[in-house]
Amino acid sequence: MPPLPSRYQRGQTCHALLCAAGYFAQACGLIGAMRSRLHVPMKTVDHTPADKLVTFFQYILAGLDALPEAEKGHHPLSADAVLAQSWDQCSFPHHTGVSTMLHRLTDDNVTEVERLINDVSAPFLQHDIQAAVRTGAVVLILDLTGEPVTDQSQSYPETAYGYMDGTLEKGYQLAAISLRGAHHRTFLAGFHHPGNTVSASCLHELIAASEARLGHPRRRPELLDIRIAAIERERQRPLRLAQEHEQKQQAAVVRLERCQQHLAETEATWRNLEALHDGQQCLAPTGRLACLRRQREAWQRMAQRAEQQRVRATAMVHAHQATAEHLSQQMAALRQDQARLEAENAGTVTFLAIRLILDAGFATAENMTWLIEQGYDMDGKPHAPAVAPALHRYARREPDVQVNRNTAMIEVGGYQMAGCPYPLRWALCCQKQGQRVRYEAMFSYRTGQRPTLRQWFGDYHQRADVEAGFKQGKGIFGLGRFHTRSKNGIRVQEIMVLFACNFMAWLRDWLVRQPTNRFLAQKGIKELVRVASHAEATATINGMGSLLSFNARGPYPGQRLYLSALPIQPKPAAYGRSQFFNSS
Repeated sequence: MPPLPSRYQRGQTCHALLCAAGYFAQACGLIGAMRSRLHVPMKTVDHTPADKLVTFFQYILAGLDALPEAEKGHHPLSADAVLAQSWDQCSFPHHTGVSTMLHRLTDDNVTEVERLINDVSAPFLQHDIQAAVRTGAVVLILDLTGEPVTDQSQSYPETAYGYMDGTLEKGYQLAAISLRGAHHRTFLAGFHHPGNTVSASCLHELIAASEARLGHPRRRPELLDIRIAAIERERQRPLRLAQEHEQKQQAAVVRLERCQQHLAETEATWRNLEALHDGQQCLAPTGRLACLRRQREAWQRMAQRAEQQRVRATAMVHAHQATAEHLSQQMAALRQDQARLEAENAGTVTFLAIRLILDAGFATAENMTWLIEQGYDMDGKPHAPAVAPALHRYARREPDVQVNRNTAMIEVGGYQMAGCPYPLRWALCCQKQGQRVRYEAMFSYRTGQRPTLRQWFGDYHQRADVEAGFKQGKGIFGLGRFHTRSKNGIRVQEIMVLFACNFMAWLRDWLVRQPTNRFLAQKGIKELVRVASHAEATATINGMGSLLSFNARGPYPGQRLYLSALPIQPKPAAYGRSQFFNSS
């Protein structure tokens, strides 16, 4: 454990758990990584840019609503010398210096922050993944949350209007994927987007980031044979129509040539007769020249119609050939995807069984098809709003199962969703809202044992876990309350907030390994941030380690936190590419 300097062998702090967080940040290598790998283009007077970033992370852990709060109040953070030393600093920089650092961050600095947090988080993430695998199910939850800003503001960069919590707001969107662990959630990846971004467009990047951390399930290349065969059957129709229109084109060409031949003969006879009679019979309606004139006009009309038919048939041939070519390209692309999936299966020794929980925004027919082929099981609600009325028509004779006090589920068989060629399990949720009944469709694709309707309903609503994580980030760590209007500063704040959600859970797990610290085991993150992090305690350092003794008049009278002999486990291990947080 990093010891405090000798002059701080015993001291008072008003931020007990933040001191423990500082020791943990030193022990896991976070502070050292920031100092060695962050290179912000600004000068150093008393504090380096890395020290200012460490201080900013501490502000987030303390749950500050604004940076100036660090110098205000009865027990400001900046005046706590014991807290500063626990974070390996002689003193804290002023909040204006922290704000300047956020404004000076570059794109390269954002990448540096992402990578160092990836590396620091790797062993803890691997431990959480292994714990989830031991439970028999790796459950990943995807969601998109809005971060609205003031709609009159012009200084927030790259904002856009979009729907956030059901209302049209100006701001940003944050797409995230989290692992539902045995004891706490773990954010695996986060992506920053403008406010007009929708959930469906974020699916591929979230899945790619999670596979870089966890690995991937067994791909299902054999399913693509179904799509290839369906496209081949579909391709036969434009090929047949193209052949039919080619025959029509040839027939039109023959008619056109015959009409042109007769027209030429009529023209020759007209000229000969006109020269012979010197135009004397031109005015007679029953004369020879008048008859030839009517024949010529008739052949001209027939030639014109034949030309129109030829042009129309040629256009139809090209259109059907283009459709067939497009379908052939689709088949070639599917065969390439099939070969890639087979190669990925061949190059992987161990596969994970992963189940996704999707809300309606992610579950388009195209995304569902892609996920099934990628090897994922999933529960969710469909993106198309027309599915629920269709299921309601199918479900009128099916028995319902009461899954909670106000909701019943009806399993519906025989329904095939347009755009998704694979069979899904469908159910209709009937939720009573006063005198009204609200109908919602749910789908499931699982290759293992089929859950009961009650289990299915409960499994899907585990997605409330990631919504609680976003609520925790917004209500406790200030997600969406931006401390800067710099584009890169906003991105770094989002990275730090999602990391803080994981960091506090890992800190609690680290502390409760010591039997005397287990009074924190049942404490929620909100209490740890709002109460324990602002509790008074006495810090004692001796040759055996560090001790934080809570004051008798505080929230934890008589309790002590022992910070010695607490190894940081598990040890770092190399696995996959490091893509913990991302921004775009």
